[in-house]
Amino acid sequence: MHAFIDEMSSEIQITIEYLKLIPEFNNLIMDDKVRLIRNHIGTIIHINEPLLIPVPPVNLVGAWTNLFGLNTTKSIFKRNQIIEQYLCDPIILKVVLIILILSSSNSRNIDYIDIDQICDDSLSIFIAQNIYVELLWKYILSRSPNERNA
Repeated sequence: MHAFIDEMSSEIQITIEYLKLIPEFNNLIMDDKVRLIRNHIGTIIHINEPLLIPVPPVNLVGAWTNLFGLNTTKSIFKRNQIIEQYLCDPIILKVVLIILILSSSNSRNIDYIDIDQICDDSLSIFIAQNIYVELLWKYILSRSPNERNA
């Protein structure tokens, strides 16, 4: 359990430091920053973990198995295999991570699915997200032979 908590806390800390480098995220009020991170903690872990640790250390795999059981550990490895397809271009994963963190979805609190009920300045969040959606699209277009193949 301690190995798992130690590993997760360092991953979350690294992600928070990464988010602090994003001007649009920094411009949000503190309460909204905390809410977005709290409401998207699963997304942060699922996307960022394979970026940080492409091959999980044996002690972490043991911690996963002891904590979650064999089936969940297999699911985590399957998730890693899906995300591995994008590790050759980590920019896509990093921008997708930003977009998802700035999304209005709320996977943590089922009672409130409307961002206006969750965050104080939802318009600023949507504006920030829109910037990164546009950036992702332009990046994909730049890597594709034409718009149809993007």
